[in-house]
Amino acid sequence: MSIITRYINREVLVSALAVSMVLLLIISSSRFAHYLSKAVTGELDAQAVVEIIINLLPAYLSTLLPLGGFLAVLLTLGRLSVDNELTVLFANGVSQAQLVKVVLVPLSILALLVAFLRPQKPPAT
Repeated sequence: MSIITRYINREVLVSALAVSMVLLLIISSSRFAHYLSKAVTGELDAQAVVEIIINLLPAYLSTLLPLGGFLAVLLTLGRLSVDNELTVLFANGVSQAQLVKVVLVPLSILALLVAFLRPQKPPAT
């Protein structure tokens, strides 16, 4: 595995996890506020609010990881383009197909993680 492959893989994975965590924080805090308002009115127990949020985190994460992966690829390739690193890669004989293969490795890892986190049956609403 070349240095540039490890570099791009690391950048995509770190960016994907960072973007996904920020999105997860936004979504879970929004839902927490919603359930907390129900707890204040007496519709829910305070302990139930925390349990509901914890139980919903894997479902939220399995929804947000693909979006985080997509945004991570955009961020990584955009930064490589702005820094003219893509130009250097293409000038040194790296094709677009090879670049796609490099990017597919961390995205495959994210896809396996999503498959693991995705509930087998949808929750009852």
